[in-house]
Amino acid sequence: MTPDDPLPYRAEPLTIGPAQLRSWTAQAQGIVIALDGPCPRCAHPAPNREPLQTVSFELRTAAPERTRTAALQCTCQQPHPGRPPGLTQGCGSSWTVVIGSESDGSLTLSVPEPGPESQLLADAAQALRQATPTQLADMRTAGEKWIAGITALYGLIGFAGVTGARDALVNLSTGWQVAVAVVLLIAVGLAGLAIYWAYQAAYGWPKTRPVRDDEELVAWYEAQLAAPERAASYLRQAVRYAAVSLAALVVLTGIIWFAPQPAAPGFMRVTRAGGAIACGTLLSSAQPRVLLIQQVSGAVVAIPLAQVAGLSPVTGC
Repeated sequence: MTPDDPLPYRAEPLTIGPAQLRSWTAQAQGIVIALDGPCPRCAHPAPNREPLQTVSFELRTAAPERTRTAALQCTCQQPHPGRPPGLTQGCGSSWTVVIGSESDGSLTLSVPEPGPESQLLADAAQALRQATPTQLADMRTAGEKWIAGITALYGLIGFAGVTGARDALVNLSTGWQVAVAVVLLIAVGLAGLAIYWAYQAAYGWPKTRPVRDDEELVAWYEAQLAAPERAASYLRQAVRYAAVSLAALVVLTGIIWFAPQPAAPGFMRVTRAGGAIACGTLLSSAQPRVLLIQQVSGAVVAIPLAQVAGLSPVTGC
């Protein structure tokens, strides 16, 4: 087979041997590992770049005695009959290699050992390869959605402020005002948690995870497999917090509507300049600068304003 063989495009994983890796090289170049060599199937040059750092993952060159399994694919520029529309490179072949690190910092390539563990590592490496190109778009999309969540949270705070309007609270006693403040704080806090967990379920939280060797690669892969159950747990928490927050707002409304209001002052206490006190109902007076007070006994007392030293509303005489 020569590099110019017009092999048809065929998407399939290859099982390769050590001989097919002899012409391959691996070298760390900044934030990528450059892997260069011919495709095991079509023999065309198929350079691959294994990222050392991505938007949500931070991959570093393996330390001595550590290995990293990497999923490679044919990236040749030669035409292959049957290549799907939209694809501009490759013959469809993919294969797995193990990247090792020597004590002098150089990198080595080897063939994975057969077995269940190697298959798990191959699946994890392939999942990482597929996830890496979309990380930037995913983070930007999540960022846009989180903006809406923050806006919703501020709207909730505004709604809570209207619910606990000052005019509705001013006539309550101190104890009931404290109760309203506590319930309002609980309602807003729980609603904020509900929004947070709902967005966690929908879009997650961006993290940087090291994937420096096979152990960390498997840990990342297992976290990806567990993501659906984790999202479901977040959603259940969001619903619980939202329900309790709604209940707290209902309690808050009930307090404002049905809390006992203090009795309005119905009498006036008048203190004269000499210290004498008259208490009763304030009547309208036809005489200028004179107060008319109807006492509890029914007697009406006229008090010139010049003799008034103090006035205070009271609930009883």
